[in-house]
Amino acid sequence: MNAIIAASFHNRSGNRAMHPSRKGHGLGRSRTPLDEGVVIRFAGELDAGQPAWCDVLLRAIKGDTSRFIIDMIDVSFIDSSVVDALLLAERATTEVGGWLRLVFTHHVIGRVIEICGLAAVLPQYPTLEAARRGAMRPSPAAAPGTGDEGPPQ
Repeated sequence: MNAIIAASFHNRSGNRAMHPSRKGHGLGRSRTPLDEGVVIRFAGELDAGQPAWCDVLLRAIKGDTSRFIIDMIDVSFIDSSVVDALLLAERATTEVGGWLRLVFTHHVIGRVIEICGLAAVLPQYPTLEAARRGAMRPSPAAAPGTGDEGPPQ
């Protein structure tokens, strides 16, 4: 990845969710010597009531790269407006031969994506490194005998 974009948003209690290292602003960029692409890092709670996160995402996908990792490790809540924006970004990147990968571990994010019926389109990557490699988290409903059967039913 050649750039990192960090964005932070206030949570519902009004507290700042993340303080990027770049001069205390909500948006910062830094170069890293990895493969071409962009990491967009969000933190806090993302929803329709705070459209700034969507502006960050849409500005990024209009740039000159088509490979994105959306780092949501520090995100504690999303609503369907976030899923809609991520889907638009995913479509825009794949139309030009790129990709968009989501990194998250919070169960609420996975559940909202699942409820929207988009878990296959917006799969979960457990770490940035896994997203860089394209190694998705095993599905809890993996085929029997593969060692990834998930929890017993």
